[in-house]
Amino acid sequence: MPRMATVYDIFIASPSDVTAEREIAVNVIHKWNDLHSLARAIMLRPVRYEKNSRPTTKYEGQEAVNRQCLDFSDLVVGIFGNRLGTPTSKAESGTAEEIDRHVAAGKEAIIFFSEKPVSRHLTAEEKEQLEKLNAYRDAWRSKANIGYFKSENEFETEFDKSLTLYMNSITPLSITTSTTDRQELSDLERDLLRALATPETGGLIHKVSTFDGDAYYCGRFLLPQETLRQKAAIKKALTRLTNLGYIEHIQTSSTDERWEMLDEGYEIVESEGNLPTKFHRRPL
Repeated sequence: MPRMATVYDIFIASPSDVTAEREIAVNVIHKWNDLHSLARAIMLRPVRYEKNSRPTTKYEGQEAVNRQCLDFSDLVVGIFGNRLGTPTSKAESGTAEEIDRHVAAGKEAIIFFSEKPVSRHLTAEEKEQLEKLNAYRDAWRSKANIGYFKSENEFETEFDKSLTLYMNSITPLSITTSTTDRQELSDLERDLLRALATPETGGLIHKVSTFDGDAYYCGRFLLPQETLRQKAAIKKALTRLTNLGYIEHIQTSSTDERWEMLDEGYEIVESEGNLPTKFHRRPL
């Protein structure tokens, strides 16, 4: 059924040498929606000039991007590798103009700079770009808290954390649990909560990604995941329990994730009389 939601536009600003990080930023935004949008009635929309701007005769290139994409955005994510970018009529680069314009409008930007190793064999143009970028970074370092990354995986982790903290700061999480919500839990969702409430599990479910696929672990309990359908059901149940505020999703790396029981989850288990989970135990 249709629902009302508040939409926040997040503009991704960067020169041309961080295409992988741009895609990672989009994926992190979509992942936030998957985990939080239902419970919080909020949708985040990634905005990119290559996807959301159009040709026009009214403005030159950068000004068109500013007016069509940047000016209505709520947050800017700036990502820099080894280049500052192409100069515009108003700034040292298009990315610099986008960030500066957004901040001048009283809005917030999250800026990341790469600390990946730089090749010793740079062309004159590449050296010039790197020097300009370092000067731009140092200027921001003196007046703001900026982020860094040494790899694509680290960028994903750091941006995921920053985005979550940013959204929590502007839309504090407030979840109320109704009796109806409790009655609508599936058997699998209830069993996951009961397993998490068992002291020996530490209130944690871990997902480990290997070449053989994803595997979910909850202490000594064997979760039903022999088939792809069962694994999909676990993923769906974990997402819904996260959206309802019973468990918290924690991304520890690009290949490892965990879900931690929250007080609201323990309350559900206690309200049902601490019934045992139907999951079997693994032998020691």
